[in-house]
Amino acid sequence: MLATLRNHRLVLYAALALGLCADYLFQDRALGISAPLFVALALMLRETLAAGAGREPTRANRWLAVAALFFAVCLAWRASSTLTALNTLALLGLLALDTVLYCSAALSSQSPGALVARLVGGWADAAWLPLPLAADAARALPREGARARRLRPIGCGLLLALPVLGLFTLLLASADTVFASYVEQLFSFNLPFDLRTLIGHAFFIAMMAWVSAGALAVALLGDARSAVGSAFAVMARTLTRIVYIDPADAEPTDELPSEGDTQRLRLPRRALLSLGWVEACTILVAVDLLFGSFMAIQGAYFFGGLDTLARTGMTYAEYARRGFFELLAVACLALGLLCGLAIITRRPGVRERRSFNIASTAMIALVLGLLASAFQRMALYEAAYGYTELRIYTHSFMIWLAVLLGLFLLALLRQRAQLFVVGGLVLAVLYLAVLNVVNPDALIVRENIARLHLPVNQQIRSSEEVDAQYLTQLSSDAVPTLVGALGQLDPDARRLVSDQLALRYGELVSREQNSGWPGWHLGHARARWALEQAGLTEPPKRE
Repeated sequence: MLATLRNHRLVLYAALALGLCADYLFQDRALGISAPLFVALALMLRETLAAGAGREPTRANRWLAVAALFFAVCLAWRASSTLTALNTLALLGLLALDTVLYCSAALSSQSPGALVARLVGGWADAAWLPLPLAADAARALPREGARARRLRPIGCGLLLALPVLGLFTLLLASADTVFASYVEQLFSFNLPFDLRTLIGHAFFIAMMAWVSAGALAVALLGDARSAVGSAFAVMARTLTRIVYIDPADAEPTDELPSEGDTQRLRLPRRALLSLGWVEACTILVAVDLLFGSFMAIQGAYFFGGLDTLARTGMTYAEYARRGFFELLAVACLALGLLCGLAIITRRPGVRERRSFNIASTAMIALVLGLLASAFQRMALYEAAYGYTELRIYTHSFMIWLAVLLGLFLLALLRQRAQLFVVGGLVLAVLYLAVLNVVNPDALIVRENIARLHLPVNQQIRSSEEVDAQYLTQLSSDAVPTLVGALGQLDPDARRLVSDQLALRYGELVSREQNSGWPGWHLGHARARWALEQAGLTEPPKRE
């Protein structure tokens, strides 16, 4: 299979180079500009190898690499731990998807079943292919000289014996202290380097080279699969057929569609795990009635205002806090139920599809009502207690979920599962990109301090003070905004924030010194510049 690549040995050499670069950029360093540099280098090497191998990348899938590079830049842009985790997940997911689809068909043209099989087979090959690549490179080494040929088996045997000797040595040293002392003396000779550090670097380089080699090989091979990858792809395709059959997998029948027509009709096969449309519609209608009853009761509170809410004996803040996460969980589970029923329900005729679509549309409309209620509750809770990371992310997540429900309805009515799969991926990318642009931590500081200048409403505002301690716990993304708002705080809050920001400055300087230039981070750099301009560089004096 590797013979189909004219430069398959160059793939291994490029992977080793990426492993060395990754060790220099990431090992024992904080994440910063190293992330976009490494991703850009990997993408450039892949383009160079593809041109040398005569492989033409799929233009329609190029946006995956662009999106991955954007989130790599975000890792050196935003310092929020939540955004860093989300950006890392998005980067790894997009790179994995882009690797498998680099020389494959356009993502928008692939059916869900074929896409799953292609992804599973590609990832299996990415884990397996570095081994034959390394074996091929080893066979290409020079074999001249009789002495070298005689010593080669001994060297291979010693390499194989190393892990066995290490394990037995550790066990024997644990069993006898005298033997352990001799072992310690044996390995206590002075070296110009730390042996443990060297082993750690070697392991990291080997791991990154292995991952890089597999990714590069899979990207350049396109839809070609090894025996391992093909087996995993067939297994994944078989598992998906338990609950879902692609229209492309239809099987022919022996009946002719009309007289004189020699082409046989192709009818979709029945999935092993499937549900009749009557049963599915019964489930949907029952849930619709439950949601409708809940929304009817909610209507009085949703439109009744303070007078109606006063009958419950709760304030706006108490009402907002109660039930929010339950409503959000119901909305997410309802979307999962809709997706599951859409996959396993048999809808052979127009009447069956129309009935299922009507029941699904009603559920989506009711779920949007539930989301509106949850959205209002969160808005009231934020008005009462201010903004936090959890509240900002859940509030924005509800907007994304509402758009995703609309996309699901459109895909259901048009009978195009690819529209929901690809559209959902695009929506997730756009949602995370907007979060990075908005900068939630700076937004929290601005909105919480702006609340101090709003008219006091005892039904909504719970306090006239801002939680200064919480604001100091936000990431470096919030520091410039927090420095600019110091004048709006009361003296006690201003003193607390100033002391914490001065301590933060010391942490930023230490981070920059320990990580060097690969760990340079725009968010942390902007925070340090803001603190230096404000003169908050000296830690508070302890009495």
